[in-house]
Amino acid sequence: MLMPGNILTEDGGYTLFGANLTSAVMNSTIPVERLNEMATRIVAAWYQLGQDDKSKFPEYKPNFSSWTQKEEDFIYHGAGEGDRGVVNKYVDVQSDHWKVARQIAVEGTVLVKNEGILPLKRGAFKGKNIGIYGEDAGSEDQKGYPNFCMDRGCNKGSLGSGWGSGAVEFPHFHTPLSALKTAFNISTDDIPKFTAITNNQYISFIGKSAKSQHLCFAFINSDAGEGYIKDPVTGVHGDRMDLYAQKGGDELVKSVAETCEDTIVVVHAVGPVILERWIDIPGIQAVLLAHLPGQESGKALVEILFGDTNPSGKLPYTIGKSLEDYGPGAEVIYHPNAPTPQQTFNEGLEIDYRYFDKVCLP
Repeated sequence: MLMPGNILTEDGGYTLFGANLTSAVMNSTIPVERLNEMATRIVAAWYQLGQDDKSKFPEYKPNFSSWTQKEEDFIYHGAGEGDRGVVNKYVDVQSDHWKVARQIAVEGTVLVKNEGILPLKRGAFKGKNIGIYGEDAGSEDQKGYPNFCMDRGCNKGSLGSGWGSGAVEFPHFHTPLSALKTAFNISTDDIPKFTAITNNQYISFIGKSAKSQHLCFAFINSDAGEGYIKDPVTGVHGDRMDLYAQKGGDELVKSVAETCEDTIVVVHAVGPVILERWIDIPGIQAVLLAHLPGQESGKALVEILFGDTNPSGKLPYTIGKSLEDYGPGAEVIYHPNAPTPQQTFNEGLEIDYRYFDKVCLP
């Protein structure tokens, strides 16, 4: 019934929740009655919605642990001691849930630029050269190992979600790379010739390769999460420090689009990404903000690219030309302004589009 918490907080203090709360109850520092009161407040909504009515909601008992993937472990894992038992039964309840996951991925994708190249036509690229560039396109390894890091706490491969205590394990992950190859290979006769470079450091090779392609895809991303994890790949510790693509993404897009006349850019990101460094390059014919698509990433993208589904998503934020465009309230606190960093939010409701309306409209 309790949200998992961190023993050590970001500002160096200690929390009374998470494992500390479990231990405190077990050693009687906190009365069980107090714990029951806290739990009652949480389950009140459960009763309010009538979910105790077994004629409508079948009896449910947890069969998994949010703390460990082991089959057997501590019953009260947060305490790190006490009785052991089966905590994970590995019950597969997926059924056809992938349909909902894909629908969410499709509807969360926003088409922000299209110079007429989309939708693509199946069969129109037989015998053509197609280039797929960027680590964010994914790799064949990612199909077998969809969860690279604990709580998704690293920007590696194609970005499907941010990181933190709300992160989940992908049972599978359809990468854009594998989904695109499948979508274009509709027959064995005269199929397209694919070139895939999924290492962002090979900028010079990517630029040379893009020259000989009839159609190019450039995949970039920007990741973030909770402060209890520091991404070992990008060095991001919780919040992003800027609004640009990570891992040299902007240079990758420019390298592709400056030599490939028909380039489609796909951005996976946790929020706004500044596009100003390359959005006006003539070779960029389409830009899709695919956000955090989850396990159905590649297959959802293919549905949109080929017009199987209308990309009806709308931006939940404003994209400025620079961080400064968002106003003083959006400034990054690069150094602590107090023992516990403080933000007073003097801007009130004038954030995002409200701020832009205030300063841009007459």
